[in-house]
Amino acid sequence: MAEVEKGKGKVKVFDSEEEVAVDLAKYTADISNKITKEKSSFTVVLSGGSLINSLRKLVEAPYIDSIEWGKWHVFWVDERVVPKDHVDSNYKLAYDGFLSKCVDDGELEYFCGTVARKKELTPLEFSDWRKVPATTKDKIWDVIKQWVLSEVGKCLRIFKHSLYAEYFNKYSTLVELKANPYSRTDPNQWSKLAEKWYSTQWQNKSERSKDIRSHMKMPHTSRTISYARRVEAEEKIEQLLIVDEEKGETSKANEAIVPLKEDAISKVLGPDKNGRVRGMGFKISPKMLEKEASEEQMNEPNKEFAQQVTILTAQVKKLTDIVTRRDGATTEEVAI
Repeated sequence: MAEVEKGKGKVKVFDSEEEVAVDLAKYTADISNKITKEKSSFTVVLSGGSLINSLRKLVEAPYIDSIEWGKWHVFWVDERVVPKDHVDSNYKLAYDGFLSKCVDDGELEYFCGTVARKKELTPLEFSDWRKVPATTKDKIWDVIKQWVLSEVGKCLRIFKHSLYAEYFNKYSTLVELKANPYSRTDPNQWSKLAEKWYSTQWQNKSERSKDIRSHMKMPHTSRTISYARRVEAEEKIEQLLIVDEEKGETSKANEAIVPLKEDAISKVLGPDKNGRVRGMGFKISPKMLEKEASEEQMNEPNKEFAQQVTILTAQVKKLTDIVTRRDGATTEEVAI
């Protein structure tokens, strides 16, 4: 490495990109540690391109454990107008490159705080946590365990997909892929994962996913909500139901909802697909709603027809009585 005078400053010249990454990591970590000791946050502004790759050493020893990642405020410049999970997204580039391996967003602490405030779970009358009954603690632990295991599963899935994206096309054969495991994985586990990637079942699944994504007119932006947001939504729904009951009204959530076919969104994106209705989420299909709507539409004409039959029957009876009185004939004869 050499330093060259340029104006009032100096320019560092390196012999290889590896030297750039090592020096940049040390430089960034030193500044981060200095600023976080003086202030509550450290602001980083990222662009795309080779910069993200050059920051890769930050998530390796000794920097990954020395930096206070929770105090980082990260911003992007020169971002492309694409979804965050798009291959051209600078956000995805940074997240996959190093942010996903180091950032602690405090979600676990937020989750525990939500559990502590949930009236159905945590009692308030005890002055000491040790005095809370074991049955109550078991109930709380079941909720925490279910959420944590779900999050671990989601993170593991994301981690494996990031490994596939980075390593699968990097090597031309299965043997070569097995011989170059990711440094933070067990070699035996890596070998099994590589074999799975090369399996016919995995490749078929990958091709189907690519085909589905190629036909998407708009990327998915929805995701599973956190425990805290779900609790907040449940509380709001409960409050709305109480208000409805006090007014003597039925919640609009219980009314039939028919999927729109001629609205502006449908004209652009096409009709709703099976298994998902915009605004209603998964497990609800257009056919389900259309069936309910068609049954209601069929019932309306039936009611009108029944009313007309009743009126006509009364008119026929009246005419029959008139003819019977005039001609002295029997009702049976007139009916014939």
